[in-house]
Amino acid sequence: ILNVFPFLNWLCSYRVTEWILGDIHAGINVGMVQIFQGLSGIVITGLPLPVINSFYSAFCCSLAYVIFGTSRHMSIGEYCSAWLFQSSRECTLLLCCIGLGFVTTYLSESLINAYLTAAALHVIISQFSFIFGIVIDFHSGPLAFFYNLVYYCMGLPKANSTSILLFLLSVLMLRVSKCIKITYKHSPVEFPMELLLVGTLRSLNKKYMATSEGTQNLSYFRFLHPTLPDFSNLKKILLHASSLAIVSYFLLIFVAKKYGNIHNYHIRHTQDLMAIGLCNVTSSFFKSFAVSCALSTTVIQEKTGGKTQLAALIGVSLMLAVVLKLGTYFQYLPNAVVAAIVLVNMFPFLEKFMDVPFLWRQDKYDFGIWIVTFLSVICLGLDIGLGISMGFAFFIISVRSHRYCLLWRVRTANEISSASSLALIRWSRIESRYPSEIHYIERETGQEYVKRKEDLNRLWFCSDPPVTRSTTHLHPLESETSTYMIHTIILDFSMVHFVDLQASYLLRELCHTFQNIGITLLIAACHPTVIRTFEKHDFFDQCVTKARFFPTLHDAVLYAVEPELLEETVPVEPSIILPEEVLAEVTLNEEKV
Repeated sequence: ILNVFPFLNWLCSYRVTEWILGDIHAGINVGMVQIFQGLSGIVITGLPLPVINSFYSAFCCSLAYVIFGTSRHMSIGEYCSAWLFQSSRECTLLLCCIGLGFVTTYLSESLINAYLTAAALHVIISQFSFIFGIVIDFHSGPLAFFYNLVYYCMGLPKANSTSILLFLLSVLMLRVSKCIKITYKHSPVEFPMELLLVGTLRSLNKKYMATSEGTQNLSYFRFLHPTLPDFSNLKKILLHASSLAIVSYFLLIFVAKKYGNIHNYHIRHTQDLMAIGLCNVTSSFFKSFAVSCALSTTVIQEKTGGKTQLAALIGVSLMLAVVLKLGTYFQYLPNAVVAAIVLVNMFPFLEKFMDVPFLWRQDKYDFGIWIVTFLSVICLGLDIGLGISMGFAFFIISVRSHRYCLLWRVRTANEISSASSLALIRWSRIESRYPSEIHYIERETGQEYVKRKEDLNRLWFCSDPPVTRSTTHLHPLESETSTYMIHTIILDFSMVHFVDLQASYLLRELCHTFQNIGITLLIAACHPTVIRTFEKHDFFDQCVTKARFFPTLHDAVLYAVEPELLEETVPVEPSIILPEEVLAEVTLNEEKV
C-alpha cells in the first residue's frame, strides 16, 4: 500500500508543530501564483480554450500527484514551455504509456543542474510580457529563446513604465524580505512578503484599473463535466506527443531529484512516471493542457517553507476557492507583481552559473556535460536540447562502464592467503572488485550491489523512511537466519583508474551510512591517481580519512581481523551522523557471532 500510495509515508509521520506553519505559508503563496499563471496561460498560447481549463489542470492533477507522487516539494501545473509544445489535448493520454523510468539512470548531477538553469531562463523570458506590459508573437522551436528576446527588445519603446516600476519595487521588497527572520517555537518561518505585496498592490492598483488578462471571463465559467477525448487526430500528433511526454517526465524527474537530494529523501522514478501519466490522463477528460512540473511554483513551495505535499493541497484549495467565489478580487492585481514573485524564485537556479568554474577544476567531463546541456537547451529548446544532452552524456560514459564481482568471503584469519583477493572479514565480509572507471551511472548500482551482496536484509529490515532516505529505521531482525554479523567491508580498487564527482559523493555517503550502523568500510589497492582525484573532489573529511586506504588487499584484511585494531573506531563528526530521532539504535549481540 505504501508503494502505491506514497503520501501515506509523510502523512503518518507528519510533524504538526514543526511543519504546519511552513506548509500553510507555502501553500498560500503557491495558490496565489497558480491563479495568475492559469489566467496568463491562455494569453501565452493563444489557444481558443476557456480560461477555466488552466485551473482544471492545476487542481485535478495536483490532487492526483499528491496521492501517487513521491516528491514532497513538487507543484504540478502547466509548465510554460509545455504550453508552447501543446498541439492537442489527446496527447496527454500517451504520457503514461511510454516507459522511461530506466532512462533516468543516465541523469548526472551536472546534466540536471544545467537543464534546470536553462529552463529557468526560459521561464524568465516568458514573464517579460508582464514585466514590460507588451505582447509579442511568441516564437517556439529552435532558437526560440533568442527570437523572443529580440522581439522584446524591439518592443521596449512601447513598454509600460508603470509595470516596470511595480516589477522593480516588488523585486526589491522580495529580496529585502529574505533578510527578515521570524521564528515560532524555535522553527524558522519565512516572512510572507508575497502576501503583503498581493494585498497592498491589489488595493492600490484598483485605482488605476490595470487588470490582469483574462480575469473578466473568470466568473462566467463553472466546472465542466468530464468528457471523453477525441482520438481522431491521434496519428497526426503521435510524434509530437512522444516529444511532449519525454520532456514532461524528464523535467519532473530533474526537479524531483534535485529537491530529493537537498532534503535527503528518495524519488522512485517508475512511481513518478505513473503519477504524471495519471495526472495527464485525468486532465485530458477536462479538455485541459498537458501538465508537468511547474518550475516556478515548485521553487516557491520549497523556498517559502513547504515540507510536504500538504502545501500543494492548500495551494489548489485556495485556487479552487478563487475560481468559485473570489474571481473578481484578482481583477485588479497587476501581472508585474506575479512576474516579480516568479523571477525572484528563479534566482537559485541562476546561481548555478557560479559552480561552473568549480566544476572545471574538479571534473572536466562533468563540465563538458554541463556546457553542452545548457547550450543545447537554450538554443534548441527543452525537447531537442534534452535529446542532445542525453546523447552526449551517454557518449561520455558508455565506454567507461564496468562490472562487479564477488571475490571471496573470509570467515577466519586462517583462510587468508596471498593468492586470494579476499575482502570481507571474518563472519561477514564482502569484497567488491571495481574494475575500470566509476561514474555517476554506476553510483547507485554499486551501492545496491554492496548492500545486496552483504545480505544486510538478513540482519536488519528497513522500514519505509518517514522523512528521508538516509533516516531509515534499522531494527534487529530476530530470526534463525541471522547467524553472523558484518563488521567490515573491503572494496578492491586495484582496477579502478577513474572516479567521477558524483561517484565520489556516493562513496563518501556509503562510508557514513555503514559507519552509523557499526560497519567499517575499507578501500584496498587504490591507484595514486584515484586518491588525487578524491582530494580534488573534497572526498576526505573527519570520518572518511586516508586511514581507510591500504596498499594491498592483504593489508586491509589483516587490519580488519586484528581485535585490538578493530576496537579502534574512526572519529565521526557529529554533524555527519544522522539525526538521533530518525536513526534507531542498533543492538549487536556479540554472543551470536
